[in-house]
Amino acid sequence: MMHTPFYPRHHVTAQRGLSVVELLISLVIGMAVIAGSIQVVVSSKRTFLDQDEVSFIQANARYAMDLMGKDIRMAGYLGCAALQSVEKADAIDKTLLDEKLRVYVSLDGLRGFEGGSSTADFPEDFKDQAFAGTDALVIRRAGDSEKNIKEHNGNTAIIKLWDDHNYSVGSTLVISDASCRNVGLFQLSGPAAVPAQEIRHQKTGTDNCTSVIKGNFSCLPTCNDTSCNGYDAVSGAYSSGSRLTEFVSHAYYIGESTVMPGMPALRRQVFNANGAPGTSSEEVALGVEDMKIIYEIDSDGDGDVDQARKASEITTDEDWDKVLSVKVSLVFRSQAPVLAVAESKTLAGKDYNDRYMRQLVNASFRIRNRG
Repeated sequence: MMHTPFYPRHHVTAQRGLSVVELLISLVIGMAVIAGSIQVVVSSKRTFLDQDEVSFIQANARYAMDLMGKDIRMAGYLGCAALQSVEKADAIDKTLLDEKLRVYVSLDGLRGFEGGSSTADFPEDFKDQAFAGTDALVIRRAGDSEKNIKEHNGNTAIIKLWDDHNYSVGSTLVISDASCRNVGLFQLSGPAAVPAQEIRHQKTGTDNCTSVIKGNFSCLPTCNDTSCNGYDAVSGAYSSGSRLTEFVSHAYYIGESTVMPGMPALRRQVFNANGAPGTSSEEVALGVEDMKIIYEIDSDGDGDVDQARKASEITTDEDWDKVLSVKVSLVFRSQAPVLAVAESKTLAGKDYNDRYMRQLVNASFRIRNRG
């Protein structure tokens, strides 16, 4: 007789949801995971922003110091002529120039301006744009690109070159003698057509006070077309092999950015030497908030620095000629207030207390043709 197997009956209850306790535990775990993820995202974003601002500051610092350094090292460059032995003939009458341009046109290498509560003593060209409490600096020199002189006739005030030039009437030029003992600063009076192989430097039609460009003088009311301060056109010729260059003059100051309004920036005024005198403004580096400049001087003529002065402590052209090196301090700041809390610090003698990231950069530049 066959028997049917007996299987015990199991009662299975289907789970229809989570208990309250399980739900709470899941929520707590989920919130912890989300909070951790948010913290990682926030931390990563802050790290990225900080690194981005550090890169912004460092890139601007490198460029600004490199550009200023090249200019300062070349301050007073007059071709092969050495400052200690050169005779400088400045044939341009500054009273005929626009007042805003007078500070730019000189054979003296540099002139500094110390920032105070106002910028009233700064050059007219940018005193209204410069920030109070920041320094400024004007650098002057002969240009890098030279033209070789074939011959010069002081009586006719005509210089003949071996090659064509592209200087327009009114251009501000520097001539340096082949003997390295004489330089002259003058404006070009013609010819009107360029390119050409001829340079004229008559008084007529220019801001020149004389056609004489060789000697050791600056313009006086007694100067006339053929003589100035005891120097005359007859003996005032430069020899073959002398060099002609475009005059260069730059001014550095701190003002508001035109690229990002509201941001401070290191700015440069560039003197236009080719054609009618004038200046144009350039933005060198964003985020430069302050500039302090110290001038290191050789007061006893032994070739070594023995004094450090502010611009306000240098009062004569003779003392400016004794400056051997320039120490520049720039304060750079971030584009945005990225710090978590306000940070109090003092940089270059100025106090700050906000959330901007800042860095002080110092550099000392030796003037190459001095000492």
